[in-house]
Formats: sequence, C-alpha cells, structure tokens
Amino acid sequence: MKFIALLLFLISICYCSFSQISFSTQRGSRPFINLIKVPDSAFENGKVSVKFKATYSSSLHQIKKENGILLFGIKAIDELSKKYQISDAKKLFQSLDNRKKNLHNAWGFNLWYDLILPLNVNIKNVITDLQATGIIDVAEPHYKIGTSDIKSSTSFIPNDAKFIEQWNLKNTGQNNGSIGSDIAITDAWDIEKGTPNVIVAMIDRGIKIDHPDLAQNIWSGVGYNFFNNSNIITPEDHGTATAGIVGAVTNNTIGVSGIAGGNGNVNSGIRLMSCQTFSGSFNGGFAEALIWAADNGACIASNSWVFVNAGVYRISVLDAIDYFCTNGGGNVLQG
Repeated sequence: MKFIALLLFLISICYCSFSQISFSTQRGSRPFINLIKVPDSAFENGKVSVKFKATYSSSLHQIKKENGILLFGIKAIDELSKKYQISDAKKLFQSLDNRKKNLHNAWGFNLWYDLILPLNVNIKNVITDLQATGIIDVAEPHYKIGTSDIKSSTSFIPNDAKFIEQWNLKNTGQNNGSIGSDIAITDAWDIEKGTPNVIVAMIDRGIKIDHPDLAQNIWSGVGYNFFNNSNIITPEDHGTATAGIVGAVTNNTIGVSGIAGGNGNVNSGIRLMSCQTFSGSFNGGFAEALIWAADNGACIASNSWVFVNAGVYRISVLDAIDYFCTNGGGNVLQG
C-alpha cells in the first residue's frame, strides 16, 4: 500500500508540473489593414479565415450541419451562418504533429478555421459581421499569394563549370556588370560551405527531389504537400530553381553552385525540405507549412512568394512566422 501511495503521489506531482508548463508565444506587430480600401481582387471569393476566442474552444467540438448550413451552437455565429449560407468549416492547421498539441494550442492554432461560403457572398460584409459578434479574435480574407520572380541576367545552364556566369555569387564584371556587386560567396565559403544539420524549409512549389544536382542535399524526410495534404511532392520549376539557389550540390561538375551546397561530398551541404504550397495556379497551406517545418527541425524557411496586393497579409501566416522564429532551429539553433 505504501508503494501504491508513493506512486500515486509521484504521478500527481508529474501531472501538476506538466499542467503548469508555459510556452513562449511572443508575436510581432500587426500593421493595420483598412479592409474598406483593399480591392476585391486582392482576395479569394467563397472563403474567410477566422480565429475564435479561446473561451469558445469547447464549442468547436460541437459543429454540425442542418440542411447544408454549418452550425456551431453559438447563437450569434449560427445566425450569420444562416445569413451567409456558410456550408463548411475546415481546420486551418490539419497536418501538425499531435505530440506538440499543447504547444500548438498555446499559440491558438486549434482555434483557426476556414469558413466556406457561396462565391457570390460579399466577403467584406461577412468579416464586418463576424468581428461585431465579439466571439471572433480574427476574421480575415484569404489574401491571394503568388510566387515571386527569380531574376537573372543569364540563362540557367546546369553545369558547375558555369559558376562564372552566376554573377550574383561572384561578380567579376561579366555581362557588363559591376565588379564586386555580389554576395561575396567565395569569402563565405572560406568559413562555411554548408552542413547537413542545417535544414532549410523551401515554402514554395514542389522540389524535383531526384534532380541530379539536388538529390544529394534533399532532407531525409523529404517534405510535405500542404496544398493537397499528402506526402506526395509534385515537382515544379519555381520550387526546383529556388532550391538550387540555396542548396544545389557544389563542386560536383554538374548544375550550378548552391549558396550552401557543400563541397561535393555526401556529408556536406545543407538539407532541403520541400514544403509544397503551390500546385499549378492554385496554392494553400502557408501558415501550416511554417509550423510543420519548425516542428520537424528546420532552421531556416525560404519564402519566395508574395501577397499579390501590397499592404495586406494574413494574421494566421504572421502567427506561424512568429512560431517558426520561436520554435524552429532543430538541433542547431534555439529559434
């Protein structure tokens, strides 16, 4: 009996200690967006993102449908659901590691949903009405995102012998450029050429993981397709090109030289994690990709994409960026 009592005592101590664990959830500033002045072309129709206040978290387990209309069991929200014909609610973060549930909940990621509406519904009116309920922390449109341009004065020629043409790495005046206008890569390589314990998450189109100049530097877990919520990476040019800029295998006689591509040996060079958020002309999963990357050991997140209209952003994405800055780093950095 004494043994059992001692065991129960120890379990209670562990439980109390665990329940008192606090997590750092420091967020950056959120510049004001005047939604009235944002053109309708800046966001997608038929969808809004909302973050419920934490006091309503228990109600989120009681979502149901009646006659095709989504009901939360919260009167004010249900009235708006009927008014605007809200037909579905999808968790914004679906693919996160359940082992870090407490950390994710501390950041409020469990409170985020995408609400699906008819395409002809006025998104600005929906957001205004949702904010007026006092039940929603955040209501925002799905601001459109697109990949940013990769600019170069030369054609891509896949051969290390063409390093001389990578003027952005080492500018010797080729193509009538300004000598020294570069990132001084050769000086940097004297210090470090890239190491496998540094994982770089490419939040982009899918990487061609069997590309002869990339395969050696692909992360062992490869990555995840956040657009269609699967493990299947669909390779596309933009994601493959940005991956090459960051981590193409250097000094292997083929392709180009990656900024941190190593020295040609298999135990050198950073590792590329393919976090696919684009598929053809469609995209999605940017916030989730950043959290997933941090949880899976990424030290750096490469984000070669932009909001299509200047002056707008998604709070869910900024929250995820803050999460990455706080919790990323793998076994190399703390944040």
